[in-house]
Amino acid sequence: MLATACGVTYWAANYNNRNPTELDGVWDVASVDPPSAADRSPAVVFFEYNRAGMVVFKSKAGKYQTHQFEVDSNQHILRMWQRWLTQDRQLFEGSFAHAGSQLDVTGRLENLGELTLHLIRRPNR
Repeated sequence: MLATACGVTYWAANYNNRNPTELDGVWDVASVDPPSAADRSPAVVFFEYNRAGMVVFKSKAGKYQTHQFEVDSNQHILRMWQRWLTQDRQLFEGSFAHAGSQLDVTGRLENLGELTLHLIRRPNR
């Protein structure tokens, strides 16, 4: 009985929640255009590997905010909503360019306006 419970838990944590995207991982914000938006933009962006559609912003003050995201890899479109698992109030819509460990996200971010986040992927540990 215990083995079955452990097996189901492992499956749910590692397979059931997965909907991988090319953006999955931890990204440090290297710079922001325009620079005037840098103080209010995230310091780190987590596109969660084991939580399909979850993106987490970490502020420079260490505060975490969880949001919903979806990626259209064919058209290089990225959308984010205020709350995870819902498509309620849209937080961001724009495009992305991904090459190796670099990701540029360009679009309109709520409360900051038009900007580009230049992100660098953290190496896997």
